[in-house]
Amino acid sequence: MIIFVETIDRAQKLFNELVLYGINVDIIHSGRTPVERENIICQFRSGRIWFLITTELLARGLDFPNVANVINYDFPATTSSYIHRIGRTGRAGKRGKAITLFTQDDAKRLKLVVNVMRQSGCKVPEWMLNVRNPKSKYIVKKNS
Repeated sequence: MIIFVETIDRAQKLFNELVLYGINVDIIHSGRTPVERENIICQFRSGRIWFLITTELLARGLDFPNVANVINYDFPATTSSYIHRIGRTGRAGKRGKAITLFTQDDAKRLKLVVNVMRQSGCKVPEWMLNVRNPKSKYIVKKNS
């Protein structure tokens, strides 16, 4: 499983929390040396690391054919980021699942996910269309 966060600080905090619970996890970001990053990637690919926390660093370019799940722990900032992050799972014809967590503050950007789902032919759950932006009296609506 790959867990995406927005910043190195958030990655480190989440890593510290998961380690306390004995979860087999590591962290990769631009603050790690190239040797550290390569070692972590090798361990993740071989299954010695089960959960990999990362920043946008791993959203593109590297192929992890056995990743079954991606979690967007922090809501992606752009449509491109969302697409590349969720594209880390379900590779080579395998099934995968992507979960995006969001807060009420992220609700204004939920339309980003709705639009990607529509463009890919996915059914958009009704609740996603009814999430309110806390700074707006309007609801994210379906396109007519």
